[in-house]
Amino acid sequence: MQRVNKALYAFLAKWIPEGTSVYPVVADEDAVYPYCVFSCDSLLTKRTKDGIYSYVYQYSVDIWGCTFNQSDRVATSIMAASEVDGEVRFDNPAGKLSAALTGAETAYSDGGFVQRLTYEVKYEGGVV
Repeated sequence: MQRVNKALYAFLAKWIPEGTSVYPVVADEDAVYPYCVFSCDSLLTKRTKDGIYSYVYQYSVDIWGCTFNQSDRVATSIMAASEVDGEVRFDNPAGKLSAALTGAETAYSDGGFVQRLTYEVKYEGGVV
């Protein structure tokens, strides 16, 4: 999972507007809006009689902001970039990771506006 988490972190860091922080699982206590938090919600394996040939993860990316427009701007940036740049290939061991947007929702929680994007992340190839 480390390879998948590192790749997803790199994607998000590249896709978000400047001044937005990215955190795995939980934000720092002193995090400043806007920021996003990503986490793995589930994992499925695809198998043959020879073993596992791919992994399918469900990830959530929560974008937090002090206003709706702030969180919406970051979410829109991530959504647009992921449509164009959602794949990475690895050399050693060989493998391919792709991320596809599967859903979105908006909420207000704990004094902040949050946009949740859900992604299906597929990894095919060597050991994760």
